[in-house]
Amino acid sequence: TSALYLLGTTVFNLGAGGEKSLFQNLTGFTVQRSALYSVLPPVADAYMQYVNTSDFKQSLHVPVNFTINLLKPLVALLLSGDFFTDIQEKFSNAPSTIKIFFSIWGQVDALFSIHEFFANTSQLSNGTRKPEFENAGRNTWSTCRDPRRVAGYIESITNFSYAVVLRAGHHTTLDEPTSVYHLTSSLYQGWKLRGQFEMYLTLDLTKAKNILKGLINCARNTN
Repeated sequence: TSALYLLGTTVFNLGAGGEKSLFQNLTGFTVQRSALYSVLPPVADAYMQYVNTSDFKQSLHVPVNFTINLLKPLVALLLSGDFFTDIQEKFSNAPSTIKIFFSIWGQVDALFSIHEFFANTSQLSNGTRKPEFENAGRNTWSTCRDPRRVAGYIESITNFSYAVVLRAGHHTTLDEPTSVYHLTSSLYQGWKLRGQFEMYLTLDLTKAKNILKGLINCARNTN
């Protein structure tokens, strides 16, 4: 707990009331999640203001008293126990037990490094799956709007894959919106990505609606 508190006040920005961490005071960086910029661009602030308008909320049938990231502290609190839980044993069996795993990463994400993730996954994988990770192929993909420009690459084994969006940091949709839109559309609609990788993924709409209703009810109770 003491180590987590020290990280929160020196490296990570977990202070309340706008208090800056030691890292921010020394470097001037207010955003540590991307290697592309030290502060969020103005368009990000404009977006936050827009999604909090009544017109936008009503267009999505969201309660007008709901604000973006309202439940973020609650989610962090519920997940806090996992900070001190060793999941290596469970994680080592994940590639063999999960039916389909697919994740999207930013190339220059300074918070969650895709290279560290894939390397650790390969090291923790046991049995016959480890050689698959070590020999996983890398295939590039492009968007329909600009088929000659490489938008990213995908590495995968049988049921375990990840896509990297080039020129994107932690906020992938902010840095490369067209690429992320194309990628997510391919996920939900089963389109073929330009390259040698093809995937099919179905979305349980009933489950998604129930999750959304639960979040909305929680937001109402919070307010």
